[in-house]
Formats: sequence, C-alpha cells, structure tokens
Amino acid sequence: MQSKLWGTITVLGLATAVGLSASSGAVGAAKGKKMAAKKPAAGAAITQGKKLVAASGCVGCHKIGGKGGTTGPDLSHVGSKVTSAEIAAKIKNPKAKNPNSVMPTSNRPDKEIVAMAAYLASLK
Repeated sequence: MQSKLWGTITVLGLATAVGLSASSGAVGAAKGKKMAAKKPAAGAAITQGKKLVAASGCVGCHKIGGKGGTTGPDLSHVGSKVTSAEIAAKIKNPKAKNPNSVMPTSNRPDKEIVAMAAYLASLK
C-alpha cells in the first residue's frame, strides 16, 4: 500500500510539475513554457539563416518574396514543397540530384547550411 501511495503521489506531483490537470489531462502553463523555450532556438536558427541567405547572394538567382533573380527557382514557398534536410542537401551539393545545376556548391560550415535550410523551409 505504501509503494502504491508513493507512486500516486509521484504521478500527481509530476502532473502538477508539468502543468497537467489530473482530471482532464489538459496541458497547463508549465507545458506551454517548455514549448516556448524551444521556439526561440528554432527562431534564432531561422533568423541566422535569413541573414546568411541574404549575405550569400542567393537572391541574385532566386526570387524570395517577390524580390530577386529568375535564374534559379522561386524559393518563396519552398518550405511547403521540400524538407529542411532536402534544402540543406541541395545547398551543400546542388549537383547531387541535378548534374546540370548551375548553382555553386557551398563551402559553408554545416551549421550555417542547416540555418539557411531552416529559414528556407520556413517559407510556406
């Protein structure tokens, strides 16, 4: 009985700690705070990626939001068509899937390529 009571208290304590309502299972404020903590990290990557895309001259060939070149595909809604991983692979080695691509290979560190891909994937 004691271990059962202890288990119940632990479960209820955990439910309270993460903001769960024991009766309804609803997500409370603590859960919202945990999720909010993840968003700034993703937001930071997107912000950094946006700056890197601008600094890399991508809009010289690609149109984003109505501005830019027309040599490459319009990237304004690329995030609704492909994943961040696919975008990163394309930035890193454009000729891997399309040997005729005129897009130059990126020599940027993987962390920067991931940030650029995060930004582009956010364009939906």
